[in-house]
Amino acid sequence: MGIEKMILGWLIYIAKFKLIVICTMIINFLNINSGAIQSISTMVLVIVTIYYALQTKRTVKEMEETRKYDFLPILEMEVLQVGFNKLNIKISNIGKGLARSPKIFIPTIAPSEIQNIGNRCYFETVSTIDEKAIMNIKKDDRKLKIEYLDVFSRKIISEAIIIQKISNDNIQNHHLTIENWNLILPE
Repeated sequence: MGIEKMILGWLIYIAKFKLIVICTMIINFLNINSGAIQSISTMVLVIVTIYYALQTKRTVKEMEETRKYDFLPILEMEVLQVGFNKLNIKISNIGKGLARSPKIFIPTIAPSEIQNIGNRCYFETVSTIDEKAIMNIKKDDRKLKIEYLDVFSRKIISEAIIIQKISNDNIQNHHLTIENWNLILPE
């Protein structure tokens, strides 16, 4: 058993010596090549910094877009009472932002600009129309359209198709209304 302890002691001594030699070689390598190692480390750090800068830029852009859509005005149109050649339209802002410089486009009538509409507010307008002239327009072109700007000056369009509705299967009793209300958001 004595010889085994002695051999084990020598092996541990040699292992410690080799470890010391290896550590010394590594330290010498690092000392000799310190400039190159610092250059490589700096390059890695620059690449990581550029990556984080690009990620931060993307995050800020997404936050700006989210904030813009948080204040998006959404104008909804509704036809109220309709008399002979009269179209009474209620325009409600169901969004959170201000609808600036809204313009109403009705076929066969010149566009009209109305007052700004704040959130949860509405505006009613009565327009004199030529019902026959409107009904002679192709259905896809027979649109009631409102163009307006949000607080970031992005153009938004709300539109609906004007249709003729016959009440109680009586051809004499008909009126105009709207269907397929669409919102066209800014890009």
